[in-house]
Amino acid sequence: MQPPQTPSVSGGDAASDAFVITSSDQLIGGPLADGRVGDIYIQNDKIRAVIQQPNITGAAFGGSAGGDLLDLDLVRGAGEPGQDNLLDVFPLLNFEWTVNYQTIEIIEHDLDQYGLVRVRATGVMDVQEWLTPSLIEGAMQSYHYKGLYPDRFKNILDPLNTDPQFAGLSQTVVTDYILRRGASY
Repeated sequence: MQPPQTPSVSGGDAASDAFVITSSDQLIGGPLADGRVGDIYIQNDKIRAVIQQPNITGAAFGGSAGGDLLDLDLVRGAGEPGQDNLLDVFPLLNFEWTVNYQTIEIIEHDLDQYGLVRVRATGVMDVQEWLTPSLIEGAMQSYHYKGLYPDRFKNILDPLNTDPQFAGLSQTVVTDYILRRGASY
């Protein structure tokens, strides 16, 4: 697991189509809304979304290291409550690894000027601590079951740093969230 770093979020302002949320009235809202001040808000003429700010706790269940698509809704009229029903979208790498995002940067923030908004989350591969197939495999051995997962998937063996197969592999992960004018995705 990578050591925690001080996360950062930068770019945009509340007058643009992508900005850092500075007050609770900028949040989407809805039954599953989890956005909070400090997250990134993006929108076009059809949809709006919240991307979670990074934090220093590292990867855990629900992608809580940040950098994830957290809330999603249609653009609604003034005063109409939000209807976010998205729990969370986050990457898994090799089933047992995810991304510990360290920075989030708003690259393009104005649909009129750029034709899109782009938010870039950058981080490193990290252990998904809640999901440990090596523990499942250990339990299954007591039932005379052969191994479920090769060693390269076992976080306890730290394969990205100890397996020669991964020598020289960059552990940096970059995710761009792009929202174009008129798109509903």
